[in-house]
Amino acid sequence: MDKGTPCTQEGGVKPSVAWWHDDKSGICLSFKYTGCGGNANRFTTIKNCEQHCKMPDRGACALGKKPAEDSNGEQLVCAGMREDKCPNGYQCKMMAFMGLCCPTKEEELFAREYEGVCKSGKPVKMDRGSGWMMTILGKSCDDQFCPEDAKCEQGKLFANCCK
Repeated sequence: MDKGTPCTQEGGVKPSVAWWHDDKSGICLSFKYTGCGGNANRFTTIKNCEQHCKMPDRGACALGKKPAEDSNGEQLVCAGMREDKCPNGYQCKMMAFMGLCCPTKEEELFAREYEGVCKSGKPVKMDRGSGWMMTILGKSCDDQFCPEDAKCEQGKLFANCCK
């Protein structure tokens, strides 16, 4: 992610919240774009970021962790959360067409952080369109992506805005 540089010329673009794709977490995160420069990993909306950076049927365990494998080195496939074919310490994570046995610790941490964690108040949500609300997330509070009336709180994986 490249935040760009402040525009010094008259008529330059004002700082605004933009989105970038984080390869490590596999999701699009927000940041304050300073107005000039930057790189191609910058999008004006989360939808644009996801359209350019995510494959719709991609399946992977949280944080790039490897799924469980059988004795032949093949990924263990499962069919749902209630199925117990995953080894101890793994849980079934459903993908587009099948499930994979993913490490429980990382899956639970990612799910908790993705929803937003606030010491006081509640995570700030934004409308993605069609009334579907999602937590506003960034990589770090240093990315200055929260609305003025919200406070940024840093988690283990992500930063989120709280009110």
